[in-house]
Amino acid sequence: MSIPSDENILVVIKELEERRKRDAELIKNLSVAQSFADHWEISRNCNIMLQTDGKIIHANKRLCDVLGYRYEELKGRMFFDFIHPNDIKETEEAFRGMLSGEVIAVERFVNRYITKDGNSVVLMWSGVMLNHDVISGTAQIIQACVSET
Repeated sequence: MSIPSDENILVVIKELEERRKRDAELIKNLSVAQSFADHWEISRNCNIMLQTDGKIIHANKRLCDVLGYRYEELKGRMFFDFIHPNDIKETEEAFRGMLSGEVIAVERFVNRYITKDGNSVVLMWSGVMLNHDVISGTAQIIQACVSET
């Protein structure tokens, strides 16, 4: 059995110190990511993440409450299913613009959504394409539920 030299011990100590620094940076990054996720979820804004085909990946509690649906009822559904019929064409054009790269982000886009109880709500959206396969959007309520009757 050989006894490690002082040089080998110093190499191991250096490697352990570098690993500790990388681990500390990873923990910091995870903490920042978790803080962002927590903020996104409890925000007073309506937040959504969509696949490029328009399927809902995630909607925060505020959007669920505004539309009157449980999260499970929104996830996996098509985003366009909730848009007021008179606003679909304009919304599709904005969506296609982001997908094509024609526009980097959509800002202050206003359209109506049909709530679960059949009323409509007017939202002002900002959206951006993330990683070429996810669209993230955030909206504010412009006008609360209006009866469609």
